Amino acid sequence: MEIRKLRVFLALKRELHFGRAAESMNMPQSAFSAQLKSLEADLGVSLFERTTRRVTLTAAGRQFSPEAEKTLAAMERAILAARAGDGEQPEQLRVGGVESGVAGLLPSMISDFRDEYERVEIIVDEIASTEAFRRLENHALDVAFVRRRRDEEHVRSEYLLTESIVVALPRAHRLANSRSVDIAYLSGEPMVIAPRLHCPILYDTIQDYMTTHGVTQNIVQETSERHILLAMVSSSLGFALVPECLKDFNPKGVVFLPLSGKGVAVDLYAVWRANEEMHSVSGFIRHLRQETLKKSA
Repeated sequence: MEIRKLRVFLALKRELHFGRAAESMNMPQSAFSAQLKSLEADLGVSLFERTTRRVTLTAAGRQFSPEAEKTLAAMERAILAARAGDGEQPEQLRVGGVESGVAGLLPSMISDFRDEYERVEIIVDEIASTEAFRRLENHALDVAFVRRRRDEEHVRSEYLLTESIVVALPRAHRLANSRSVDIAYLSGEPMVIAPRLHCPILYDTIQDYMTTHGVTQNIVQETSERHILLAMVSSSLGFALVPECLKDFNPKGVVFLPLSGKGVAVDLYAVWRANEEMHSVSGFIRHLRQETLKKSA
């Protein structure tokens, strides 16, 4: 089975729109459709239901999807291994997960890791914990940063750190010069937040904290892009509750303050496959441990 056909299938599964899926692969839509029809002919089943209004996976498509991801990941890894052995292409280490890992912890340790593993290329993707676990299991990811550990026979989990959630306020806000913020003082004020689909554990933690403290929520905007969220805070669209690592971006016009009292926090874990044979994975975990020790010192 051709790699290109699997990529066509996974692109359409991701977009559920022929035009966008074809565009994501830089293919004419006619050629994209022909590749998909060829794949369905090879399998002898229909993978998608097509109507004038929408595209959905069939039962066969849903069964095929995880196996297609595993197969594509294995084929791509085999190609990379062959090229690396021939000195043509470096090994790839695929890392993904929540922002506290990929945008908070990773940047501060990546230089030391690259000094030791010069021929390893790191591919980084910011995704929710659930998606990170799924990609890890399907061999589309090598190391995942997640909010909750999963103790299963085929994976290894390691606690990295606990991160406080802080208040992001416009610099002109009446509380911007405070040492800390009592969340009750923000009851009913406009708020911007990342959608639950993008970061469900962080979203639920924030919701539970605000509900417990009797805070009336007034969510005026959701966005999954941290830079957009901080820009909205800067423009006084609303306040936000965010992981402390976002302070490192030092956005103009935004003040970060701790919550009064006990506050609220979220954990960060590293997860990888128990039977992983890539030496770069064990080296990456070792560098993560060293970096978390520095942060806790």
